Amino acid sequence: MPKRKPAKYRDYFKVLEGFGLEQLDVYRHKDRDVLRLRDQKGRIILVELPGLREDLSIDELRKIIERSLSGTR
Repeated sequence: MPKRKPAKYRDYFKVLEGFGLEQLDVYRHKDRDVLRLRDQKGRIILVELPGLREDLSIDELRKIIERSLSGTR
């Protein structure tokens, strides 16, 4: 039986979908994560998080994504 992602990760995917983004990868570092995302035009966007994904609230993640996208669109 396949493992289900924790509920918080599903909420992260919903936030990304709300921005029209698809998560491709998560690069895990000791003290931070980097998200590799694809927008609807096929462009790849790297978003460096200030910490680990699971340590961020949904609202914090939303604000970080908004700031990252403001320079790319």
